Amino acid sequence: MDSDIKILVVKYITGQASEKEADWLKAWMKESPENEAYFAELYETWHNTLITGHQINTDKAYTEFLSRTGQAAGPAGGTAAGITQLWRRIAAAAAIVLCLSAGFYYFTRPPGNESELTVVNVTKGSRKKLVLPDGSKVWVNAGSTLKYEKDFGQTSRTVYLNGEAYFDIAPGLKKIPFMVKTRDFIIRDIGTIFNIKAYSEMPVFEATVLEGEVSVEGKFNQKAKLAKVFLKRRQVLKIDIGQQSGDVAATVQSKSIEADVPVRIQQLNPETEDQYIGWKDGLLAFHESTFEQIAQDIERRYNVQVIFENEDLKDFKYSGSFRSVNDVTTVLEIIKKTTPISYSISGNKIIIKGNN
Repeated sequence: MDSDIKILVVKYITGQASEKEADWLKAWMKESPENEAYFAELYETWHNTLITGHQINTDKAYTEFLSRTGQAAGPAGGTAAGITQLWRRIAAAAAIVLCLSAGFYYFTRPPGNESELTVVNVTKGSRKKLVLPDGSKVWVNAGSTLKYEKDFGQTSRTVYLNGEAYFDIAPGLKKIPFMVKTRDFIIRDIGTIFNIKAYSEMPVFEATVLEGEVSVEGKFNQKAKLAKVFLKRRQVLKIDIGQQSGDVAATVQSKSIEADVPVRIQQLNPETEDQYIGWKDGLLAFHESTFEQIAQDIERRYNVQVIFENEDLKDFKYSGSFRSVNDVTTVLEIIKKTTPISYSISGNKIIIKGNN
């Protein structure tokens, strides 16, 4: 790896790169998966190795950085010395910010004092768009809660999510990483646009990357230690939390993953994209989804309760979409045309019955 590239990557990660340098580096990252992986590695090195317990150890971070990038400190005036000077200058500049927020990175729960948080509750039957203090745009789906500290953007850019949200991350503030913390996983933004689905009452976690890259960190099965997976542009990570098993390392690195493996990474196809992000624009979309899964989305979208008289009815599968349908009856009538079911509505309760 060319030393100039290494210096430029560090400058970009820490917010020191000029606009021209940033544009060049983004183009370089798109040239190959190896370039993307190298950038991701240095990104994690910067944000993780500066912190030892609750203290900033810039010397240790610098040493590990050299080790990770295969470099050694050289004589004054040399390229390695230039990297040394750059790294120490950046580390010193960021130390105060990181000291303030170091303890915050390693807790999956928000601070105990709710008065310190801004809480956004989105009720069933609605959606909400908001702009965070750093300029990032967030669309929050029905039945979701998003929390963030009132000094968001100053010492941390961490949000806490129970539910589903679509994130369009604002550029800048590279010294303070943007993170999403859910009940089971921590998502670190290394890009721009992604969607997270993590309802605490559902046994499935989904992360969808539209632009850029994210890392997802957590326990991917009941026996595993903390592990990390990187998702690239137009990839989807699905985790069946209720059936975690097996070796996550073998699972996520495999080129061909068996369909019944609870941790899966797949490409985001244009035909199925609406299934993951269509909700943001009022679209209700499904691809080979069971009636039970569809019912969960219907409950949140229309603020109703769906009750199945027969458990077998939950296993019917559908593919299709409903755009800007405000009446749940319309959705049920369309499903009814292709499925041997009937239904009745009492208040906000919908009873699904089979046709005998």
